[in-house]
Amino acid sequence: MAEQKAPVRSGRSEREIELDEIYGDEATALIKGAMGLVNVDFTELAKRLEAQGHTVAVSTLRKKVNGGQCKASFVMRIMDALGVDLAPIKKRTTEN
Repeated sequence: MAEQKAPVRSGRSEREIELDEIYGDEATALIKGAMGLVNVDFTELAKRLEAQGHTVAVSTLRKKVNGGQCKASFVMRIMDALGVDLAPIKKRTTEN
């Protein structure tokens, strides 16, 4: 009989995992919404990111965005590549 391995715990709480999932969904919606507004597909977005010095394969970019696997810094870089001005958002959050 094959031995069953115990599930590996990441050391993160269930709440941390839940927040990551929520953030991933929100980041995906934000990126896809912005892509739709400026009428840019993943191929064009990859080209724009490369022009900024960040090389990423189209398939990897699509997987990261659709899978909600974008870290905040990468979301910011994508928004910049799309020409989305985040200054008003930053200003509002620092005033609170």
